[in-house]
Amino acid sequence: MRKYSDKKNAQTQNYYKDRFYHAPHTVKSDVNESVFKDDFEVLKTQVEILNSFVELDFWVIEIKKEDNVKTLQMLKTLGYLSFTEASAIDFVADKNGFEVFYQLLNLEKKLRVRIKTFVGVKERLQSVAHIFKGANWSEREIYDMFGIFIINHP
Repeated sequence: MRKYSDKKNAQTQNYYKDRFYHAPHTVKSDVNESVFKDDFEVLKTQVEILNSFVELDFWVIEIKKEDNVKTLQMLKTLGYLSFTEASAIDFVADKNGFEVFYQLLNLEKKLRVRIKTFVGVKERLQSVAHIFKGANWSEREIYDMFGIFIINHP
């Protein structure tokens, strides 16, 4: 049975709430002071990292779009064997492009990483489905929902 709630007071409850409240931003900490330090040191010797930080126990890496295959191959050798998600965020109005991200999981060390890259409106991105089979479906969704063409997609 549903819990009873007073329907007479529904409007006044919303009236006294702050409609313009903005939640505080999450804390971004330094990678060199985290459990990701060793992986970061190895990765930065192979790939140009534009930005890197730890946020909500996720290691977040920003890279150039040309380095997406190399970065994911390197992370796979570092033990991030589970591909959990890939998608894009629409920034066409603000930046004339999309932010594509991949999320990986290291099951042995219980670590998560998010790789972000920026792709312009008419630009293309290399497929990573040959590295992680789970990327096949995600890449198809990226193309279907955002129109980002994936080169060498199976």
